[in-house]
Amino acid sequence: MIQEMYELFRLREPVPYIILAIFAVGWVIVFERFIALQITYRLNFAKFNLTLRRMLAAGDLDRARQYCAASGSSGLPVITAKAIEAYETENFRVRMVVSEETLSFMPRIRRRISQLPNLAAVAVLLGALAAVNGIWQSFQMVDGLELGLKSFAFSRGLSHALTPIALGLGASVFLMIPYGVL
Repeated sequence: MIQEMYELFRLREPVPYIILAIFAVGWVIVFERFIALQITYRLNFAKFNLTLRRMLAAGDLDRARQYCAASGSSGLPVITAKAIEAYETENFRVRMVVSEETLSFMPRIRRRISQLPNLAAVAVLLGALAAVNGIWQSFQMVDGLELGLKSFAFSRGLSHALTPIALGLGASVFLMIPYGVL
């Protein structure tokens, strides 16, 4: 099967290259989101939580707000700063403010991740479309051959026709695994 996939690329058929491009775009999204989640939004939660608790227990809300601003623009410091502001003005709104800020911040984290299942589906569908085309060509190829040659030619054409769908399914699997992880 790997050799037949290589043969598709060698023959410069367009569908494998399109599936490869879709796969590459998907992995660019995976790497970008992984970098964003591990570097941009990374926070030492234990240290942040301990320091913030000490400041809040001492009643030093201004310093706690400044500490949140200095900790970065990742989700938790921003949400915590908004919660401190809500506590100062209307302390009964803290839970509502935390919920609102969390809901408004989540799209920044999930950005482009939802495109991975779409790309995986397109890869499979393109492979299926190429497989249907290959099966159709196999039927046309064996038309007019005698029975002994017909079964040999059809089986050879059918195995060649199923290679694009295998390529699409492989690309889909390797796009959906990081989707589940992210």
